[in-house]
Amino acid sequence: MATPEDAHEALEPPNDEAAEAARIFEAYTQAVADGDNEAQQAAMGQLMLHAMQMKHEITPRLQALSEASEREVALDWTGAEAAYKRAISITDDVMQQARDYDSLSRLYFLVDRPEMQLEALQKATRLDRSEESYAPLAFRLHREAQCYLNLGQPERALPLIEEAFASAQETSNDFIQALLITQRAQYRVQIGDLADAENDLATTWELLNPGDENYLAAGLQSTLGAWWQITAKLRTRQNDHRAAIAAWKEALYRVDIVNGLPHIEQGPYGINARARLLRDLGKSLRVAGEEAEATAAFEESRSLRRSIGMAPLEE
Repeated sequence: MATPEDAHEALEPPNDEAAEAARIFEAYTQAVADGDNEAQQAAMGQLMLHAMQMKHEITPRLQALSEASEREVALDWTGAEAAYKRAISITDDVMQQARDYDSLSRLYFLVDRPEMQLEALQKATRLDRSEESYAPLAFRLHREAQCYLNLGQPERALPLIEEAFASAQETSNDFIQALLITQRAQYRVQIGDLADAENDLATTWELLNPGDENYLAAGLQSTLGAWWQITAKLRTRQNDHRAAIAAWKEALYRVDIVNGLPHIEQGPYGINARARLLRDLGKSLRVAGEEAEATAAFEESRSLRRSIGMAPLEE
C-alpha cells in the first residue's frame, strides 16, 4: 500500500531542487500529523506540481525507473528487476540508491521472494544510516522489521522497531509514530503479549484520529488498513473470529480506497494487496464456519493473483 514515503519518493529532483522538495514533503507529513486536511491537500497539490515541473529533467536513472514501471505493468518481473538494478548502478547519490533498493524490495515482496526483499531493504537501511536521514530511515527500518515479522521472526524485528522509534523521534512526526506503534502491536501479537498489543492499537487509534479522516491521504488510509489488519490478527489470537472477520473487511475497505485514489498508481501492487487480504479474510471465515463466503474470498484472491501472473497464496 502507498504511504507518504511513496509520495516523497515519486519526486526525483536534481540536487539543487532537493531542498524545495524536502520542504514540501515536510509540510505534508506535518499536516498529516496535525490532522489538518486542508493543509494536506494543499501540500499534495504542491508535490504533484513539483513533480510535473521536474519531468523535463529526464536522467538515465529516471529512464531506468520509468522502464521498471513499464515492465511491472507488463508483468515482466525479470525486466523490472534488471531496470531497478540499473537505476541503482547509475547514480552515486546515496539517498537515491536507498530509495531504489527500497523499490526493488517492493518488487521482491510482490513476486514472493522474501529473502531477496530483506537483502534489498538491508542495503537501503545501511545507506540511510550513513546519511543520518531520520524520516526515510524510520520508514526503511519499519519495512525491514516487517520482513522479519512476515517471516515469523519477531525477535529479530524488535531491535529494528526500537531503532525506528529513535529515528522517528528526531522528526517530531505523530504519523510515523502511529505507523511504528501499530507495527509494535503486531510484534506483541506474535509473541503472545495481547494486552500490550491492545494498548498499542488504542494509542494508534487516537494518534490517527480516524473520526476526521482525509480519504485522499494515501498514507493515512494505508496506516488505517494496517491497523485493521493487526486488529484482525489480535482478535484471531483471542478466538473472536467474528470480530476478526469484521476487521479484515475494514482492512479491505482501506485497500480499495487507496487503489481508487487518482494520484496513486498501484497497478499489480494494489491487486496483490487485495488478494492477500482476501486470503486472510477467507481463513477467518472458514474458521467461523462461513464456508460459502470463505470460498468466494479464496476464489477472488486466486483470480486476482492469476491476473498478475502469480500463483495462488497458501490457504
